[in-house]
Amino acid sequence: DRDIRGGEKVWDHIKKGTPFRCEIGPRDLASGSLMLGRRDDPSHKKTKLTQEELVSNIVPYLDEMHEVLYSRAKAYFQSRVKKIDSLEDFEAFFTQKDSSKLGFAYVHWHQDSAGHPLLQKLKVTPRCISLGEDELSGKFEEGTCLFTGKESRQRVFFAKAY
Repeated sequence: DRDIRGGEKVWDHIKKGTPFRCEIGPRDLASGSLMLGRRDDPSHKKTKLTQEELVSNIVPYLDEMHEVLYSRAKAYFQSRVKKIDSLEDFEAFFTQKDSSKLGFAYVHWHQDSAGHPLLQKLKVTPRCISLGEDELSGKFEEGTCLFTGKESRQRVFFAKAY
């Protein structure tokens, strides 16, 4: 209803994070149908639905969208995690020039290593400290903290602060 172009309306909703866009024009109103666009669909295709179909399918559509977005985010995260077991590899990981290979270092850690000079130098901070089992393997893994040399029963995700 606003006096702006369609593309601007679409972009406005994308910025807001609107999961679906329902487009209803005068002909759609007359025929009892609408066009539905999904935010998670990279092809930006729209589907023609009746109003009843939209009402009966909105919850399954949202569930499907949740699964798609979660799977995509999980795959992206897992592609960016690198298990590291030496201080040299840790430093090399965070000083590499190719930013497409940056991500999360998954290393053995002991709480006494907080404030280690290398972490400050690299501007790296712990991002997720597991309270239980290993996040990737699902079991405890004994090891040695990279920074203190003390025994460690947990790995922690580290990432660079930007």
